[in-house]
Amino acid sequence: MALELTGGGVDHVLDVGGATTMAQSINALRTGGTVSMDGFLSGLTIPEFDVTSILQKAATIRGSQVGNREHFENMNRAIFRHRLHPVIDRYSRSAESAKPSHFWLKENSISVKSSFKYK
Repeated sequence: MALELTGGGVDHVLDVGGATTMAQSINALRTGGTVSMDGFLSGLTIPEFDVTSILQKAATIRGSQVGNREHFENMNRAIFRHRLHPVIDRYSRSAESAKPSHFWLKENSISVKSSFKYK
């Protein structure tokens, strides 16, 4: 479905499923795309996995760790203590006003956060 919606695949997939979703995540990538494996809800072992799709797409597969509850609580205490806030470049109040922001994010290669609030 991602290939159809994007006309060629997505840049990045965050895969939390593991064994049963990895092939689908790789297939959704554009050439040169990245899968970040951030979980393994369905297990770690992918029986008889054919790596051809990884090679054909020149894909990058990255392992990622998000930490445990203690790490999460420590992070939130540090954010509060140091009064950290995300840098939000644009703020949209409706789906219609958000359209230009989506195009802006696509055209700019820097990393930014955009906030969209829908009622």
